[in-house]
Amino acid sequence: MTDTFRRSLTIAVLTLTVSGLHAQDEYPPGTFQLTPQVDLQLQPVPVYVPEPFRDLLPQNPVLHLPPGFSVKVFAATGLRGPRFMTWSPEGVLHVANMKAGQASQFGARIDSRDPPALSDMEGQIVALPDRDGDGVADAAIVVAENLWWGHSLEFYEGDMYVADSHAIRRFRPDPDLGGYRELDPLVEGLPSGPQHRTRTLIFDRVDTKLYVSIGSTCDLCREDNPERATIIQLSADGTGRRVFARGLRNGVGLALHPVTNELWATNNGHDREGAALPPEWIDIVRDGGFYGWPLAYGFRVPVNTAISQYADAILPLSVQDSLDVESMQRPVALLNAHLAPMDLHFYDHDAFP
Repeated sequence: MTDTFRRSLTIAVLTLTVSGLHAQDEYPPGTFQLTPQVDLQLQPVPVYVPEPFRDLLPQNPVLHLPPGFSVKVFAATGLRGPRFMTWSPEGVLHVANMKAGQASQFGARIDSRDPPALSDMEGQIVALPDRDGDGVADAAIVVAENLWWGHSLEFYEGDMYVADSHAIRRFRPDPDLGGYRELDPLVEGLPSGPQHRTRTLIFDRVDTKLYVSIGSTCDLCREDNPERATIIQLSADGTGRRVFARGLRNGVGLALHPVTNELWATNNGHDREGAALPPEWIDIVRDGGFYGWPLAYGFRVPVNTAISQYADAILPLSVQDSLDVESMQRPVALLNAHLAPMDLHFYDHDAFP
């Protein structure tokens, strides 16, 4: 599969449905249980490639999908390193074109006290309109640019918000520009140093809150900045900034449950405990909750301090460390190690086969 085809598939909708998802069965502290896998009876399905993209993609591409599903390439041009995407109020798909130009998380200026120079900021937001409704993007239109490492975006009360490494940036539609005019950032001074420089945002429209995930600076360590390895909460106007939950090494995916309005997240675990540990998790993120990193995983399973790097990083343990681990609850779901789940979505319509 070529890189071009990989990029085109990023703009597909990949969905996993789970019926009757509840908290896992009881199992004792100090252990974990992977969530049982459901056989979806995947079968090879030809990918329909519209004529404008046929010269760009390999012949006869195939994906494995559940029965009753089909797949078609929606867009395959104008994108480099696309990440999260969302629909505008007008129904146009917008994508964070994270790696446009030479945009890089390893830009020249990476300290949160010294934001990147404009020359380091080449990321974009690209709109993919489908004006004739045929399920194929008519164009790839750059509607916002000069992003450093723009990763996720959302529309809220008419404006477009983009989670960049160092700020939550705000853009307003401007017909004269044919895109968006940048306003002052909603949030500035997000920690943007080493590792895990992507930020994910989500607006809670029920309680008028904003959540932003901020990953760790390392595989496993004690953080100096209290906002690292957390999800922070703000009011929707950017005020009231505080740490909402701790111990998430990199909570990349965020979603709000459509019935309970609870915040859910996916998390990427640490690296040095082998191919099978630690399990990745999906869980409800609770106010004041502690989710394990860098001390434990699963249901209070201690990190292996026989690994010298980990012993140096976290020992000695404190009373507060013990209290934090004791507060951990069983995750809703545990996945195989090192899968690096990116996002989650609650589907509440009725079009699935």
